Amino acid sequence: MKERPIKKRSKPFTASFWLLRREYYGGEGLLEKKKEEEEGDTIKRKIGGLRLTGMKMMMMVGRRKIMKEKSRDKRREEVHY
Repeated sequence: MKERPIKKRSKPFTASFWLLRREYYGGEGLLEKKKEEEEGDTIKRKIGGLRLTGMKMMMMVGRRKIMKEKSRDKRREEVHY
């Protein structure tokens, strides 16, 4: 992966996220790379007690929102019948 500039962004991501990301793209980061797991060459690292692969942590927020909507729809269906 080629080096990308790190954008300063408010609220959504914390500083530690950007440090991790910088390290992910091959700069100097907070955490050393953990040993590679069996699943190809995805680098796993520990964040807040969750073991996540590189880009997965960016997906988390969106997925959580989707799950909330799904459960809300289910509840709505239960009420109807």
